[in-house]
Amino acid sequence: MKTSITVFQKDLKAVAHAMATKDVRYYLCGVLIQSNAAETRLVATDGHRLHAVQHIGQDNKIIQEPVSVILPLEMVKTCIKAKVARHNHCPEITFYIDGSQIEAALPDGTSIKSFAVDGKFPDYCRILSFPMETFTNEAAAFNPSYLVDADQGLRDYLELNKSQSHGLSMAQRGTSVGILASGGFVAAVMPTRAEMCKGFAVGLGKPLQAPEAIKQAA
Repeated sequence: MKTSITVFQKDLKAVAHAMATKDVRYYLCGVLIQSNAAETRLVATDGHRLHAVQHIGQDNKIIQEPVSVILPLEMVKTCIKAKVARHNHCPEITFYIDGSQIEAALPDGTSIKSFAVDGKFPDYCRILSFPMETFTNEAAAFNPSYLVDADQGLRDYLELNKSQSHGLSMAQRGTSVGILASGGFVAAVMPTRAEMCKGFAVGLGKPLQAPEAIKQAA
């Protein structure tokens, strides 16, 4: 049975930062889209970080049973690059799904077709199931490029320009996953193993002195 799911272009762009692009786990090279009419979710992960957007009340009434497909990488790239008219402040993309066949109606009036990725997406619910009080803000080391992508994903979701700030920071849990979240967007980043600097003297522990004072002290 053919069904349709409508999402905001900005939401797809927000999660696409975390999808894998070259991975033997081909099912990670794309974006998972799920909907049960009352709620729609977009999820992407490369195994090291995860971005997800939850939208309540998208009102995809055509759906009778929950739908879950993985949008292929190239389709996602085309969707997020589609041009938008100036007057369209919140462009949408509608995916028409018929079995493994997917057609995307883009905000520029064109459409593209592809096949869903044939694979099983990871259990993202297990990764995102935790009470907020477990965040202890213990120091953690993160891949800086993942942090940049998480920040940009949230900025895309909130539609912030370069001069605006969301004012949020990564909630840390030491050696466990770090979270950056706001509204229906969440970015989860796994920490990396890092050694603290040891055995290096730091020469900035005293006020800077004039050269003569340094000579006299010597």
